Amino acid sequence: MLASLLVISIGQLRADPAYKAGGGKVSFSVGSNVPFLKVSGSSSVVKGSGEGTIAGNVAQVRSAAFELDPKTLKTGISLRDQHMYEQVFTAANGSITPVVFRTAAFEAKRNPTSGKWEANFQAQLTLRGVTRPVRFHASAEQKGTQVIINAEGVVKTSEFGVKPITYSGAKVNSEANVMVRDLRVEP
Repeated sequence: MLASLLVISIGQLRADPAYKAGGGKVSFSVGSNVPFLKVSGSSSVVKGSGEGTIAGNVAQVRSAAFELDPKTLKTGISLRDQHMYEQVFTAANGSITPVVFRTAAFEAKRNPTSGKWEANFQAQLTLRGVTRPVRFHASAEQKGTQVIINAEGVVKTSEFGVKPITYSGAKVNSEANVMVRDLRVEP
């Protein structure tokens, strides 16, 4: 879902819409009203593409899009996974549609301390067929011919029509911390 410094055309000064992203890992963590009780899960099935350029210390991202099949997210407990698919990812019409993350243009500047490009940006997230704006922070670094992206942000599931989730007195929070790690972008 979620990284979007996606297509920095590695070391080149031109855009190339053929850049693809994949690998990496999308994970989430959600707290509850019970101390020390969190629900966490992840997926390593992320696909995306976009276009952008690097010129000096600035990476210009013109567009980026990522997609994740919600059924690839796993928490480690199959019954909890089933409840998550039903309560979080099932749309009003009963379907489970892909989670889609799209950005418009934004700039990432190289951090002189870390050497990574960094940016705070707004994107459009579609969850359950509902699209809302979300904010993320991303960093990217070049490794050989690839750019490796990491990003994180908070997604408030209630803004996408997810009703409060409770079980035996425990209530899951609406704010999910979403992290993208080691998403690889390459030609």
